[in-house]
Amino acid sequence: MSTCPADGNSKPRVLVVDDEPIARMSIVMRLSSIGATVVEAEDGASALKELLQQPFDAAMIDLEMPGLDGFELIGCIRGHPNLKHLAVIVLSGRDDPTSIRNALQAGATSYLLKPLNWTAFGEHIRSCIGLREHQRRASLADRAVAR
Repeated sequence: MSTCPADGNSKPRVLVVDDEPIARMSIVMRLSSIGATVVEAEDGASALKELLQQPFDAAMIDLEMPGLDGFELIGCIRGHPNLKHLAVIVLSGRDDPTSIRNALQAGATSYLLKPLNWTAFGEHIRSCIGLREHQRRASLADRAVAR
């Protein structure tokens, strides 16, 4: 994996948010096997708390969770100035066009369907993190030029 955009660490930091423990464990194991540092959250509220307490390069979010669901969590992330460049990857069993469109319109970086294709998983995560880091750097450069 490439270097961590958030803090210069050699491992990307990823938050996995899913209320299903077995699904969360599978994702955590796969992310760990490709070199990521992983933190888990079982719902949207605990995920938001984690995101506000420490830097992450990506958040992998299920849509259907009790309390603060995935759509609302994405809205909170995109509405917070310190989180707006975070790669947000939706992992969902919802394959209907409306759910996919709503998640992407809310600000998701990408949308992966469960069951996940583990062959493409690592490269997809690397790509999403790289894209968001590029956007973050471009935004910083634009602000520096404007001064």
